[in-house]
Amino acid sequence: MAQGLTDFRKKWTKPILVSSVFALFHAGSAGAQPTNEAVLDVVVVTAQKRAENQQDVPIAITSLNSKTIERANLSNATQLTQLIPGLQVNGVVGDATPIYSLRGVSMFDFSFNQSSPVALYKDEVYKGNFAIQGVELFDLERVEVLRGPQGTLYGKNTTGGAINLITKKPDYTVSGQLRAGYGNFNRREVDGAVQFPVIEDVLAVRGAFTYAKSDGWFENVSPGQPDLEGTDQWGARLSVLFEPSEDLTFNLIASKSQQDPVNYGILGRPGPLGVGAGVFADFNAIDPVANPQTDYFRTGLADNQIEDPNPGRRKQTTNAVSLTANLDISPSLSVTSITSYDQGELFVPENTDGAPIQVIEIDYRGETTQFTQDLRLATNFDGPFNFIVGAYYQYEDVFNDTELRFFNGIDVNTDGTIDASDCVDGGFFLSCRYGNSFDQTRNSTALYGDGSFEISPLLKLRGGIRVTREKADLDNFVAQVRSATGAPIANTIPGDPTNLNATFSNSLDDTAVTGKVGVDFTPADDLLFYASYSQGFRAGAFNAQAFFSIDEATTVDPETIDAFEVGFKTQLLGRRLQLNGAAFSYKYDNQQIINVNPSNSAQQLINVDKSTINGAELELAARPFNNLTFTSSLSYLDAEFDEAIISGADVSGNTLPNAPKISGNVTVDWRFIDKPSFGAVLHLDGSFQSRQFFEPFNVERIEQSAYGILNGNVTFEVIPEALEMSFWAKNITDEFYITNAIDVVDGFGLDYIHRGAPRSYGFNITYRY
Repeated sequence: MAQGLTDFRKKWTKPILVSSVFALFHAGSAGAQPTNEAVLDVVVVTAQKRAENQQDVPIAITSLNSKTIERANLSNATQLTQLIPGLQVNGVVGDATPIYSLRGVSMFDFSFNQSSPVALYKDEVYKGNFAIQGVELFDLERVEVLRGPQGTLYGKNTTGGAINLITKKPDYTVSGQLRAGYGNFNRREVDGAVQFPVIEDVLAVRGAFTYAKSDGWFENVSPGQPDLEGTDQWGARLSVLFEPSEDLTFNLIASKSQQDPVNYGILGRPGPLGVGAGVFADFNAIDPVANPQTDYFRTGLADNQIEDPNPGRRKQTTNAVSLTANLDISPSLSVTSITSYDQGELFVPENTDGAPIQVIEIDYRGETTQFTQDLRLATNFDGPFNFIVGAYYQYEDVFNDTELRFFNGIDVNTDGTIDASDCVDGGFFLSCRYGNSFDQTRNSTALYGDGSFEISPLLKLRGGIRVTREKADLDNFVAQVRSATGAPIANTIPGDPTNLNATFSNSLDDTAVTGKVGVDFTPADDLLFYASYSQGFRAGAFNAQAFFSIDEATTVDPETIDAFEVGFKTQLLGRRLQLNGAAFSYKYDNQQIINVNPSNSAQQLINVDKSTINGAELELAARPFNNLTFTSSLSYLDAEFDEAIISGADVSGNTLPNAPKISGNVTVDWRFIDKPSFGAVLHLDGSFQSRQFFEPFNVERIEQSAYGILNGNVTFEVIPEALEMSFWAKNITDEFYITNAIDVVDGFGLDYIHRGAPRSYGFNITYRY
């Protein structure tokens, strides 16, 4: 037996030169831990639905612990891009509705009935729809970001990956904290948590809250009007731990959040004829008394200024409750049940042209109710074979109501009054409103299994499969053209000439089988090589941007990814140094994209035939001294459309949206004072990326060129573990950058642009006990 194992080692390690080199490093350092204890922390993650050392998991994972989240001063999920390699966030309808891109996989759709192909989870509960993604980044234990398709254990809508937010759970100690802060833009914030045992070793409770309010950073030059891009939000969470026996555990979590800030602002860069595309000038020339306004050129305004005479407020409320039960049937067998209920409402009133004249305005409304149930059985055998099998159910009920308003400030018939007669017969674009509303329900069921088989201490085989049935119904879909005063004029979808309130229905029924196979090779301690093939599936969808005709009421097929990946994970020099890397190749089929006609704003949801994404990543972490930790990452992407016709144009060979070729992150934590009675820590984090496009046509005029962002924090531990003061700054160099852009020059005379947040700074005081 011993001789057989020796032969096996020789057979597999000799051909792999790089593993031998790594093994030599490990052999030289395995027996000697650094005397100053300068070692990297062991990071435990639950990415594969069981607690494991991150370095043992054959998936590209980045995890952030609570201290990193606090020092980076993260306040919303869009800011995760500062610290996660390959992650981009496109906020086409603001921070409340982040659209994630991971390794170039994203969605080019801004409908409130859609879900991102990078799935968001909180405590293993799927948060797919925008309306139920509320204030989440407070009192977190850690954040885990899994890159690559997660089609077996996670399932639908994880073609790009998954983001897991893990909240802090109660235990049987009495502890708490309170943090208060102030910053520029009159930012006031306070958050805290408290926990205590109710019945020792049986029942414990933890409560947490957050509140933040600030003026907007997008200066509004309209007299008497507030600045845009403000903050006004709060969130609260109650967690209850109940352990009636050693083998049975319940975790109940209830949360609520609300946002009510002055909405985001649009940087509407004028085209050659100005915002309005010359329409206002034409009507002004006909009758300057009835139409005194002309097209808008942002004269005298800087990129951080806007002129909005009537800014609205973005409103969102969320309510959520989940119950996680764990039963250890035996030391090697456990059952987990996760039951959840979510409800959310979202309203976004957008001045889409970013101008004081009414060229285009959009109101988005969404309401979502969701119920989920996950039930799984996991093994922890001493033998070579272990597995997880489970069943999953999701019910989602969505209501959407959207209204577009076009040139509502023009008196078309020049009679001195803007009324129903200006929207001529419901067929004239000017001074009209177009609205739609509908109900959408989804029933998703899945059976899944994932397992591993250890052939030897060197070699492990992995595999998994998931079968998903996705049924969706669209009901009560009605689209109308309305006058500038809101009175219905005509039914555009389904297009009934006699019934203004006629409705349209549709349905989808998709079944998907997604799987994963892989092999792990471990030639030495703290050294892992892995290779895998995995599949991702994003559910089919209805077009929520259909307003003008039944031809827009399209459905799309599911989009899929076939992913090949190889990678390694290693720790060297007595765990002072960690280096992880991966290379991947994706075949991306049927990507779902909103096809916008820039001349009339008509929109269809379509499938793009084929795309290819190739890339590589490196992540490095080092702790050369006990008081210094350094991490960095570098990502390379080559993401292109292979076969794609959009708006009649062949965009094959173009770069995918939200897919910069080069991106990276760097963090430094330096404890420069370390006394028993006083400490001080400097935290710096920076991110950079090469140029990127936001739309499939690769319009250079609205691309984002290469840029970098630097953030920092200095924390003084006045009383270690009890009282500290932090001074923080974000975007220290005040870099101007954009996060989304759409070309609508032909129809409306502007480039629609979201700009990133400017420099901000402030301080926090934290008390712990």
